[in-house]
Amino acid sequence: QIQMETIWLTLRAIPYPQDGIATFGLSRAKLASLMAHLILNWTLATAGSVYNSIPAGATAVGDMRADDPKEFTAVEAAIRERVRSTLIPDTTIAVRFETVFPPMPFAPAALPLAEHVQRLYAQAGGTAKVNRVSLGAGTDAAFAALRSKAPVIEGMGLRNFGAHSNNAEYVNISSIEPRLYLLTRLIMDLGAGTAGLPTPAAR
Repeated sequence: QIQMETIWLTLRAIPYPQDGIATFGLSRAKLASLMAHLILNWTLATAGSVYNSIPAGATAVGDMRADDPKEFTAVEAAIRERVRSTLIPDTTIAVRFETVFPPMPFAPAALPLAEHVQRLYAQAGGTAKVNRVSLGAGTDAAFAALRSKAPVIEGMGLRNFGAHSNNAEYVNISSIEPRLYLLTRLIMDLGAGTAGLPTPAAR
């Protein structure tokens, strides 16, 4: 997450405050053009308390997502460089970055295990798709993938709709049985060494 706080030190009325808004939107577009697989959305903004006074300060929070952790580093450097100078005199901008979920890029080492999952799920009458690109969502599996050389896969939970949204969230109860079968069989095959993965000595 990115939090950008603008404090207007002189507390004077700015003749053209809309210029600040226009620049804000332009900066978002320029930052997005820096990276091939970057998503940056400004999701929260607060400013002022009355309608007839230019605010003395404003805060904006953005949600940034990328396929590669290196893109976060590059964008942070670009943002910090941009806020060193401001278009409106006597203003300052403070920026704080917080990593909530790390990206989980595609790992070729996980492909054999994912393909084994496809075969197991087919036995339960289902169809599993292997994504070779990041879907952009935060996941606990990404933390495991950060520090492990072992294959890490995700997406075997229940079919659902509306998670983290204003829609009515629900899970598809018909997916409970096949997903339990999939998880059980996968644990059994991993324990028996029949999941098609190389042995620890061969890695």
